[in-house]
Amino acid sequence: LDGAVTYTGELSKLGAGILRLNAAGTGAGGIRVEAGTLNVNNATAVGTGTITLLAGTTLTTDGAGALTLANPIALAGVGARTLTIPNTGGARLTLA
Repeated sequence: LDGAVTYTGELSKLGAGILRLNAAGTGAGGIRVEAGTLNVNNATAVGTGTITLLAGTTLTTDGAGALTLANPIALAGVGARTLTIPNTGGARLTLA
């Protein structure tokens, strides 16, 4: 999504596909990734809430520059999760 995402409550990402958040977003309820991939390319795309990753999900970024997420990251359930940081143009993802 290239436009801002504005939401109240918790936003759930369902299904095996990729949800790309490219613009600043507002919301305090957080995003719960129940399946597939959450691709974050803006430091404020998720708003101020927690990013909750369930088993088998992935958090990625495509950015060519530094990206710092201030959001809390929660791991829910049992099983593996993947955090993908591309190695293109010196990109880095910082979880602060």
